[in-house]
Amino acid sequence: MDILSAQLAAAADKAMSELHGKTIERVQHETAITWAGRALASYALLMETGELQRLLDAEEYAHEALEHAALADPSLCGAIALHLADAKERALRTRNPL
Repeated sequence: MDILSAQLAAAADKAMSELHGKTIERVQHETAITWAGRALASYALLMETGELQRLLDAEEYAHEALEHAALADPSLCGAIALHLADAKERALRTRNPL
């Protein structure tokens, strides 16, 4: 079994146990929170380093967070969007790489 096949098999096993106990909305909610956390961490790293790549990463993570939040609950999407916009604004005021 190659590495990718092993990784996919492990992911399927993990997903199987997850899907037995959660609704799709719960999975989307948790996924949105995970992606939003990555975006917030990347904005924090941007403030530390001023690296453009940190901003680009944060934007990608934020996009994913909002996509999953919209699938889970529109009010979650709005709440996450506000948090991310605030973090982005603070990061760009502190260290704007552009």
